[in-house]
Amino acid sequence: MAIRMKTHWHNDKERSLEELSSALGLMIWKVSANRLLEMENTGFMTHSNMQRLAIIGEFLAFLLQATDRLAFQRLEDDQRNAFINALAKHLVRAFSENQTDLLGKGNDYEGFFTDFLNQRAEEYAELGFANDEAQLDFLRHFGTQLEKLLSNSAENKHWIVQHVIELDGPQAIKSIRQTLDGLLTS
Repeated sequence: MAIRMKTHWHNDKERSLEELSSALGLMIWKVSANRLLEMENTGFMTHSNMQRLAIIGEFLAFLLQATDRLAFQRLEDDQRNAFINALAKHLVRAFSENQTDLLGKGNDYEGFFTDFLNQRAEEYAELGFANDEAQLDFLRHFGTQLEKLLSNSAENKHWIVQHVIELDGPQAIKSIRQTLDGLLTS
């Protein structure tokens, strides 16, 4: 399914890192939700909105880490740090708002998801990402995390990881890379 991607601004006004991170955060959310829908259309079964939200959370963590690697090649260190921190805050806010809508108020959803993103950042830190592409270990880690959330039968376990390595991970990164490049150059 094609999604509308904002890959450039409609005027030449200089944009702040906050504006860039906001636009990219929205795209990361859209790409994550779209990839989940594609996985469901391929035959992966989800059984609840909570499970879907957990899968989107894994996509958000994966794409935040991929964006950090992509930004490393495109921004100065101080700009990159500010950009990734602002992007993470946007993702935390979006995710926690969706959790509140789904589960109701009362829990520290922002704190939980921030801790989750930090945990995933540590896990992805030593994994390979070169030439604007996630390496096999990076993709496999993502696939393994989704496998934990999606596998409902023994036969599907390896298929989930393979599907993520071959399709979902690379396609999601490609979408984010195009958006990031468009936003930074326009």
